[in-house]
Amino acid sequence: MNIIEPLLSHFVPTEIPVPDHWPEGTYRWYRSGDSILVTMDQPHYKAEFLTDSFIADHIIVASKHLSSAEQKAILVHPLGNWGTARHESGNNLQIAPVNPYEMTRMLKCLQAEYAKVPGSEYWVGVEATHHGPTSIDLPIMFVEVGGTETEWNDRDACAIAGRAILQFISQPHELAASTAILGAGGGHYAPAFIRRVDADFFLLGHIIPKFGLEHLTLDLLHQAWNSIKADDKLLLIDKSGTKSAQRTHLLNLAEELNIPYAMTSDYPTPKD
Repeated sequence: MNIIEPLLSHFVPTEIPVPDHWPEGTYRWYRSGDSILVTMDQPHYKAEFLTDSFIADHIIVASKHLSSAEQKAILVHPLGNWGTARHESGNNLQIAPVNPYEMTRMLKCLQAEYAKVPGSEYWVGVEATHHGPTSIDLPIMFVEVGGTETEWNDRDACAIAGRAILQFISQPHELAASTAILGAGGGHYAPAFIRRVDADFFLLGHIIPKFGLEHLTLDLLHQAWNSIKADDKLLLIDKSGTKSAQRTHLLNLAEELNIPYAMTSDYPTPKD
């Protein structure tokens, strides 16, 4: 709610019938041009009922981020479970759709809004694909502020995320990159892939963290690949963030599915 506060002055309350398949609850609807904002008292990370609910280009979910390391962060990430779903958040081994162009544009908006606030101590970036809802029929991304209750109530940090969402829906702009990636390897916060997105080499699709590779099957890789809504895409493997056996497994699967691939070392950045 703190994240959407900057948006509410740009949206007007509206009456929209609650879809019949939604659970009972309190829903409030707002409209601004072609954008619809809805608040709900349902756990949004379990909201599988959002599928078959909208005719839209994408869904953006404003959320809190919990970090056991208490990392102050403002993040965007795609959805899916590479293994067993935790806390009944989505379905096991299911990956939700993602639009890499829009995901990357949201990251750029977060970075631009953060740059306007000197002295802020947050890390702005991306998380690997995780949690639900996963059975969504539209591209979906979460925009989060965390990682403890202190940050959830930091109105300045939440306002950065809120203004970034507002910039995203009101100021479309072109991106230099055109190839989307399915990233594989590395840690949960995906530094190797962020560097290459920041360098305008790629658009950000799904990311399989190193710990998710143990569950990767032919079917799951095929599902993840197809859930990236882009014509030009490749599997990008974090060479330093994977073991040799993991890379061999990935390459065998990619070749069987005829998926193009590359290593992060093929696209060096100044920070490598």
